[in-house]
Amino acid sequence: MSHTIPGYLTSAELRTKARAKLGQTAQPDARDAHATEAMGVLYELAAAPDTAADALALLHELQVHQVELELLAEAQVAIRAQLETDLARQQQLYDCAPVGYFTLDAQGQLMELNLTGAQQLGGDREALLGQRLEGHLSPADGATLRAMLDRIAQGDALHDAAHLTLAGGAHGSHRVCASAQVDVQAGQILLTFTDWPTP
Repeated sequence: MSHTIPGYLTSAELRTKARAKLGQTAQPDARDAHATEAMGVLYELAAAPDTAADALALLHELQVHQVELELLAEAQVAIRAQLETDLARQQQLYDCAPVGYFTLDAQGQLMELNLTGAQQLGGDREALLGQRLEGHLSPADGATLRAMLDRIAQGDALHDAAHLTLAGGAHGSHRVCASAQVDVQAGQILLTFTDWPTP
């Protein structure tokens, strides 16, 4: 399935749009403060009968390229704005997800977590970064988590899951279903905590 990026133009579309736009604007004046010395020389050559044809053709081509660059700059601004909007939306979805999302290094230290994860651990998100996740569990469950992370980090499993009890958090001590998988390229472990009702 193909996707169209807003503001993106093919080379042919860009050239067509540039020529159309150029035809709607006044021709630049060589005396204009923004005209370069080279453009001034071209205008002089365009005024001479012997070089007029070649100079006019080159001048027109340069003008088309200039408009193409302007259109590309406009498209880049539009694309960047769209990407920033998409990123903000993805960040909002990440933070407001009903499950805790954690990114750990191979030693089990917290590198990233969402707001739900911070609430599950009962701490401030910024303060939790760099802490070992197993420190928020009972010794037995800490060992269970460590063994699970070791299996994944060593490549014995691509993903794993276990039931753990968090020591604190917004709702006090409670059970979660921990699901982990490895991000091979980043060398990180992605972990989710889903609240698990206590029987």
